[in-house]
Amino acid sequence: MTSKYLLGAIKIVIYSIIAVVSTYIFLTLFNSQALPFSLPQRKEPTIILQNIVLDDTITSLDLEWYSGGVEITKSTDNKIHIIEKSAVSLEESKWVKPIVSNKTLILHSRNKYNFTLFFFETPVSYLELQLPEQTYSRFKTTLTSGKTSISNFNVENFDLVMTSGNLHLNNIISNDMNVTMTSGDAYLIQVHTDDLRLGMTSGNTSFTGTVKNRLDVNMTSGNLDLDTSSESPNFMNVEMTSGNTTVTLSGNRGFQVAIDKTSGNFNPDSKMNRINDSLYQYLDSGLNYSVEMTSGQFSINIR
Repeated sequence: MTSKYLLGAIKIVIYSIIAVVSTYIFLTLFNSQALPFSLPQRKEPTIILQNIVLDDTITSLDLEWYSGGVEITKSTDNKIHIIEKSAVSLEESKWVKPIVSNKTLILHSRNKYNFTLFFFETPVSYLELQLPEQTYSRFKTTLTSGKTSISNFNVENFDLVMTSGNLHLNNIISNDMNVTMTSGDAYLIQVHTDDLRLGMTSGNTSFTGTVKNRLDVNMTSGNLDLDTSSESPNFMNVEMTSGNTTVTLSGNRGFQVAIDKTSGNFNPDSKMNRINDSLYQYLDSGLNYSVEMTSGQFSINIR
């Protein structure tokens, strides 16, 4: 019994130390102060684990990547190029195994990402994916962390879920787009879609491009900057708990905005007319928009 109690006491001491150190690091970084020690630095992925070229014909992508980074670009030879890198020589059992099924390229990383004692982390892997230039029926992408960049693709259905990290979408054309971010930074530049559903728990998101038909935003907190000034959507619905949202709309079409807020600030453009406490209008009521906010700040700019 004595040994059992001693083992339990040792575990309590170890976990208490970890908790204290974790709390100290969190509070120090939260207050923008410098740590008296350096956290482990992630090394550059200089080791090529595998370099695969496929001649298969695909129409969709199913990607799950747990750590590291992902870069998806167009290939120059109309083939599929899969390059996996790391900063260390990972065992082969952790390498991704490409599968092509029903014209879908399936890439599910086998390299799980974990923190170990005192924030030392397991090695991560990076994916460079080059795909033929064509119109794809679907991109289904699930990401846990790291930096992701996807550029210059036409995708009918674009579905991306990201837990944290840094996301760059550049020059994406889509019929239907769904982007869900738990935290991190997202930059959607020159993105053009008929319908966009954007979900944010926290973090920062910036969008420039067009949403022709329907724009739906569900936001818990964070900062959101939406610039659709080249062409306003036919319908917009924003639900936000807190945070800061700025939407820039085109001055070429009239619209009205119905506001339902518990608290917070709604800042309409000076060109808009206040109909009553919950309704604002620009030019005419051709387009119907709605904003439901618990708190925070919502601003509309007309350009």
